[in-house]
Amino acid sequence: MKPVRPILPAALLVALFIAVVLTPVELIGCRNRGLLAVALILLGLLAALVLAVRGSYRRWRGGPGPQGDEIVAVLLLMLPAVYLFVTEF
Repeated sequence: MKPVRPILPAALLVALFIAVVLTPVELIGCRNRGLLAVALILLGLLAALVLAVRGSYRRWRGGPGPQGDEIVAVLLLMLPAVYLFVTEF
């Protein structure tokens, strides 16, 4: 069985975040929508941190270092946090 590439879960998380942002407030409420968006942002940042540490650790151990798909996944996982920072501050 082929391992899952890190881009697929990252893209799924970003798609879920976009779906939450585009959901009307009347459907799930303002507070629930905001909490769900913040939870997805924190989950994405945690996953990005894990991927970055894992790639750095492999590099430190003399391995190949972070692969291209891992770098793209980290950037994708950081997009919701960047969106929140740009729109709120």
